[in-house]
This record gives sequence, C-alpha cells and structure tokens, in this order.
Amino acid sequence: MLTEFVMKAVEAVKPSSRMLGDLMDINECIKIKLIDWKDSSKSAYVNGIVMSKSIASKRMQTTRINPKILLLKDIGQNEDDLQDLKTKIDVEGHCEKILEQKLTEINPNIVIVQKDISVKLLNLMRDKDITVVSNLEERKIKRLARLTQTIVLPSINVIDATFSLGRCKLFREDNLSRQLREQNAYFTNTHTVEQTLLVFDGCNSVLGCTICLSGPLQRERFELTKVKKAL
Repeated sequence: MLTEFVMKAVEAVKPSSRMLGDLMDINECIKIKLIDWKDSSKSAYVNGIVMSKSIASKRMQTTRINPKILLLKDIGQNEDDLQDLKTKIDVEGHCEKILEQKLTEINPNIVIVQKDISVKLLNLMRDKDITVVSNLEERKIKRLARLTQTIVLPSINVIDATFSLGRCKLFREDNLSRQLREQNAYFTNTHTVEQTLLVFDGCNSVLGCTICLSGPLQRERFELTKVKKAL
C-alpha cells in the first residue's frame, strides 16, 4: 500500500517554479500525515490536504460536496484592540452588516479564518448554513489556498462578486475520538485528547497530495523514513 502511494505521488505531483513559484523539491508538495489508529484502515492517498483541526461549531455541516471555499486572514478589526465598549459594539455591528452583504455576493459553503471569530459573527454564518473553521495556522491556510486554487484575503472588505473561491470535490470532518468511543477502543494514551481531522480531497492532483498512514505509530515512523527516502 505504501509503495503504491509513493509511486502515485511521484507520478502525479508536478511542482512548477515558473507558473506557481514552487521549489523543485517534490517533498514540499507531498505531505505525510500520521494517524494514531489501531490498524491501516485510515491510510489513504488524498489529492489535497489533511489537517488536525475541527470546525467551529458542532451544529455546522461536517461534510460538503464540491464546496466553495473562502479563505480570510481576519474577518474585520480585532475587537480586543478597542478600549471603549460602545466602539466595540459599533464595530461588530458594522462588521456584521458587511459580512452578510459579502456572503450574499459570493455564497461560499465554507469560510476559513486564520484568526479568531466573534460568537455573533460565527452564529451569523451558521444560520446561513456555512461551515466555519477559525484559528488556523498561517502555513496551513497558505497550503490550502494553493491546493484549492484561491488566495487568502486580508479581510471581508476586499471581497467582490468577481472573486474566485477555492474548490475541492469533497470536504469532511473525521472525528477519530468519537469513533473510538463508539467502538470502546482507546488503545493509546493520546486518545485522552480529542482528535479530529479536516480533509479537503479532490484538488488538482498536480498541485500536491497528502499521504495518510495509520496503524501503530512505532511502525509508521519507520515506514515514514522509507517514504522520505523514496521521494
């Protein structure tokens, strides 16, 4: 299985220094995700990105087919930087109106924000049936932008109807901890902490991939070394 994944990655992924400014090292486009699981059933080749993260609310959709993805550095001005309570309320109200207008213009299914989001704005997007991810690391949101073929916007203010949203064929949240609880199968100490993966699959295969390896971690660390050498 592992050899199959490696060969597929080498054949499919094509870094482009001229078009995309990539480094020619293919390892920059191929990521390995180790998944602490009892067997190899979670091992997979993903044309996209897999990250340890969860969506912002349990009341949001956890699966999206052919989603339209909006990536933002921030929603608006950080309210923590504002001292006056009235100013905070005014800013949030203004931001809410702008956000609602912009979302209506471009109609995304998923909104991913690098920084934090207020509860009020989070609820607004939830009510519009939008799945939200917040507090995402810069390196992850940049990789996601590349693979979904969009850009990370600095704020909602620069959005217009012509903006090209990111795309993939399938988004899903994989809650490993819940699955383990349902199976009554805590097999390592790491499962005392919630483990959730976000999967963005079905991106353009030439842009990159994620090889997911599950099973006993001691064995997978050894296998990972062999994978890196093969690449």
